[in-house]
Amino acid sequence: MSWVQIPPGSHMARDTEQKELNSINIPKIVMDINPKEELGEFYWALHYKKMPDLRKSILTHRYFQRLKESLGSTNIESEDQEKQIIWDFLTKAHQRDRERIEGFLEFSQRELNEKSMETLIALAKLMDYEWPENPPEYRAIPVLLPFSPFGDNDFYFSVLGVAQGKDQKAFLDVAIHEISHMILFAILEKYHPEIPSDDTHMNVPIFYLKEILAPVLMNQHSLRKFLDLHDHPEDYLGNPDIEEIYIAEGDSQEKVQVSRYFQNLYEQMRYQEHKTFPEILDKMLKIIQPMEKELAKRCDLWNEHGWKIFTDQEIARVYSEPIKIEKIENI
Repeated sequence: MSWVQIPPGSHMARDTEQKELNSINIPKIVMDINPKEELGEFYWALHYKKMPDLRKSILTHRYFQRLKESLGSTNIESEDQEKQIIWDFLTKAHQRDRERIEGFLEFSQRELNEKSMETLIALAKLMDYEWPENPPEYRAIPVLLPFSPFGDNDFYFSVLGVAQGKDQKAFLDVAIHEISHMILFAILEKYHPEIPSDDTHMNVPIFYLKEILAPVLMNQHSLRKFLDLHDHPEDYLGNPDIEEIYIAEGDSQEKVQVSRYFQNLYEQMRYQEHKTFPEILDKMLKIIQPMEKELAKRCDLWNEHGWKIFTDQEIARVYSEPIKIEKIENI
């Protein structure tokens, strides 16, 4: 069973860049309408104890009110029974909102056909990354979750906004955000094998670094020109949980939003000092690893309160208290 069908298409590269495109091992981004995997990801999110905010963000969302009621009114005795309840909800939701979801996915497929190869090249250049010969595909799976998880070479992208008739974040933006994480982990595995990669949610500095680095890269002109970041005329700050995290150097009273701080660092080292990405990454690790304790506090606050950090004055005050770091010259 499939929720919707997407007409296949082939990527059309610009003639002026065709030679470059043909000389690089560029993986494809393939959209995979996969109801069974969507079901599995829903079940995982509802039961992932290391990130309880995932369950909360689902069951407190108005769109999932009927799912919450069904789960609460049933004496669930097995995983299969719970999955059946989730499956029934998802089936009805996809049928009800099929037209909107299908229209968005068709548009997203056209966007992939037109821009994905050039966009991946731009991302790889910013990270000095080369894919191996015959690289595996990046598989994109649409889901009604209110967030977009990833793992290995797969990522799930939320279509919840469009299902509700709201403005939807462009698919390619989500894809590049998630693929930047995958490339980062490949680079870390090569240059920093001492950093465990099996559970990034337990490695607080790396968990935040990947979320900070994604907007840093997406704001670079060579990549940004392919993306739909018109809602961020200055800079894209990344996921909501890092928007209100700030840094202050030494005794300075001036605080800088964390993505902007690391973007300044990247741009100085990249364009003024002509450093490679592994060298930039080394510097970023030296900055973010001592921040672990303070970042863990923000992580706990987000898991407990979520969006309240934007509306509750006391929670917002604690959350946005700048994290003190050693002064770094010329940043």
